[in-house]
Amino acid sequence: MKRLGDKYRTALVTGGTSGLGLAFCELLVNEGVETFSASRHPSKLSPISGLHGLELDLKDLSSVVDFARSFTDENGVPDLLINNAGYGAFFDWDRFPEEEIDGQLDVMLKAPVILSRIFAPIMAEKGAGGIVNVSSLAVQFPLPLLPLYNAAKAGLSAFSSSLMMEFDGRAPFVVDFRPGDFCTPFNDVAHIE
Repeated sequence: MKRLGDKYRTALVTGGTSGLGLAFCELLVNEGVETFSASRHPSKLSPISGLHGLELDLKDLSSVVDFARSFTDENGVPDLLINNAGYGAFFDWDRFPEEEIDGQLDVMLKAPVILSRIFAPIMAEKGAGGIVNVSSLAVQFPLPLLPLYNAAKAGLSAFSSSLMMEFDGRAPFVVDFRPGDFCTPFNDVAHIE
């Protein structure tokens, strides 16, 4: 049986220190893929051979550009990019903080767009690679008190559909992954009024 590592040598996962992101990282490493987890707190990762923690704050969009260029210079374009990072901000709309509007859109929509913009053309030129954008079932079934989470994930899903049409059977392949509710620390670390 072929392993993922036979086809994909490297993967970059955003938000890979907990929840689904960490599960993706562990799966990839177990399949023989050299995996890079980009997050604000890479020191939270347990030492796992083949898993490398990299510091990246997706709310700082200029650092996202610098990170992607530096990553490419040092490691080449990843064979797989998994745009997974996200967080919840639970507020009544009339008290929704402006900084959370920016934060939600930056982390879950703008940063994945920027990373895709930098990596996709290189993947296309190479004729190989893939982008997995982790949106949410909230695209179809919005959640109360999470208006910007719902909007950002819907935007990411629409962006994924646009990329699928643009690359239409060519590299990179694009996946809009819409998970439902999983038992993760999402609610424990959410910003709540």
